Amino acid sequence: MTITFLLWALTGYLAGSLSGARIVARLVREPSSVEGMTVIVDGTGAKVDVSGVSASTLYARAGARAGLAAGAIDITKAFIPTFLATVVGSEPSLPAVVAAAAVLGHVGPIFHGFRGGFGISPLLGALLAIDPLSAVAAIALFGLLGLVAGNAFVAIEAWPLALIGWFAFFG
Repeated sequence: MTITFLLWALTGYLAGSLSGARIVARLVREPSSVEGMTVIVDGTGAKVDVSGVSASTLYARAGARAGLAAGAIDITKAFIPTFLATVVGSEPSLPAVVAAAAVLGHVGPIFHGFRGGFGISPLLGALLAIDPLSAVAAIALFGLLGLVAGNAFVAIEAWPLALIGWFAFFG
């Protein structure tokens, strides 16, 4: 059983280590577009340097198509192994192990010197395989809060916070 878990976790980690942003950046000939950028904070004008490699960074630098394609790859790379673990695996906790490994691979990818993204897209992909309603509810809640607050960060990036309450309530 331990070997099985380790093999599944390794599969999730290696899948997560594939970088959608780097793949798409090379395809659109924007390889410098993925590693970091400076963001101006809403309402304050303060500048913050962001060092992750992400679909959001690629979106800001190379356009919507590139960013959305990278995000789709990052969602899919976590969805597939996590979904397979839910279908093939006999242990109920196996999909959570695979999902965590895929997110870990995204954040610290072995193929790219352990410099990766923030884990938002692969978390979404894993949740769509394990508990799709949690992802929809969390995104809807924070999307609404972001709209009311007029803050794009809340709407786009903070939705995983809702998962704490969701899983505490629903188990």
